[in-house]
Amino acid sequence: MAKDKPQGRSERSGALTQYQQLVRLLADRVRSVAKGYQTGAYVTGRPGSGKTHTVRRILEECKTNYVFLNGRLSPAALYDEIEERPDSVLVIDDIPLLFNNLQAAQILMAAVGGDPGVPRRVTYSIKGLRRITEYNGGIIAISNRPLRQDPAGLALASRLATLEHEPTDEMLIAFIESEARKGVKDVPGKECLMVFEHVIDVCRAGDYRIDLRYFFKGIEDYRCWKSETCETDWRALVRSSMRRVHADELPLVPVTRAGTKTAEHEIVRELHARKLARDVLEVEWRKLTGKTMDSFYRRKRELGLQG
Repeated sequence: MAKDKPQGRSERSGALTQYQQLVRLLADRVRSVAKGYQTGAYVTGRPGSGKTHTVRRILEECKTNYVFLNGRLSPAALYDEIEERPDSVLVIDDIPLLFNNLQAAQILMAAVGGDPGVPRRVTYSIKGLRRITEYNGGIIAISNRPLRQDPAGLALASRLATLEHEPTDEMLIAFIESEARKGVKDVPGKECLMVFEHVIDVCRAGDYRIDLRYFFKGIEDYRCWKSETCETDWRALVRSSMRRVHADELPLVPVTRAGTKTAEHEIVRELHARKLARDVLEVEWRKLTGKTMDSFYRRKRELGLQG
């Protein structure tokens, strides 16, 4: 995050309005699936920007029958969910490997292909068994990554209503400040603003992108300290949860080709998000992988990252 001068009140007001417009757009995209106007949506964007919170809030407001899926989901388990909940909205939160699986992609294409309001036939066939179900619900996928630019990813993108939710740091700062002024849980607004200012200062000092989770985790650290449960000052607790973990502190990655490729994809995403200068980027990439920039750009193309 660039160490710019603090925003003035009018700038914050404008950034907050812009953020609220993005949230309204996301909310309306969720409503379009919840109310059956779209068969599915794929929402992508930076971590900690309020995607999952907004999706769940709108589904609750719409009184939608939905199930929230995260962690790990196999193609067979995905089909089971569709078969068991033919009229429900399935929210698939941050399960990138599912969308990289050709079998899962085929199931998803069948589930969202066709006209809204008309049941879509979804089949699951393995040796000696063929299952068929009619699905009339909707799929909402939430991810920090765009769909892959391979045939399956492109086919899915053509069937789903896609939305890129990418608020700027300034928008998120304005939103967090507005939430802090209201107070959070049993912490009054004045004290929430103190936590807000500390979180922003730490982000600027460490060149971190703003993440809504930093603030809300910081509030919990403050509540813990205020209750005298913690001996450590709340500021130190907040800083510790935001500290970057260095590569030599991470567990060893798998040595298989697939494991190495997955690990390198994660490194590319991190370096790309930091927007480093070309010479600094090369040093970091070589330090973390021992490979040339040709490998970096190949992995970047595989991820469909631009810029």
